[in-house]
Amino acid sequence: MVREANPREVEQAMATLYDMLGVPMHATGEEIKQAYRKAAMKWHPDRNSGAEEVARATFQEIKDAYAILSDAAQRKVYDTVYTEQMRGWEAQRARQQKAQADAQIEGMKAQADVMLKQAQAAKVQVETDMLRQQAQAQGEAIADQQFAEAMAAAAQQDFAAAVAQ
Repeated sequence: MVREANPREVEQAMATLYDMLGVPMHATGEEIKQAYRKAAMKWHPDRNSGAEEVARATFQEIKDAYAILSDAAQRKVYDTVYTEQMRGWEAQRARQQKAQADAQIEGMKAQADVMLKQAQAAKVQVETDMLRQQAQAQGEAIADQQFAEAMAAAAQQDFAAAVAQ
């Protein structure tokens, strides 16, 4: 099973050498040197008692970053590789976002289909109820008419019997 990285882990993993030193990509050699000295002083293990392991690891990362960025040839290679990797990562991220959006759209379509079927079923139920009510009303009207006719016939018979007597 593949575990999705949380955004903070991705952000930390994608931190550039420039980020480690706190300089922009277009920094000059002198700016890189000053940033290295400042970061090295801050993270030197001797200056971080109680957190020596973290300081030692960070200090090593800072030294490695400076070693690459202070050498023009290595910096050029790093910039080229980093740019290519970022393009690849961004393309992969765009594909993942598109796949997620497509999945959401499909889910919404499925939901809409269910809602449409429910609405159609409700419409059929309402129409059926209306037809039943109409039939019932017609039945009552027919029954009322038949009752009225029967009463009229009975009244005529009573009248005829009364006249005959």
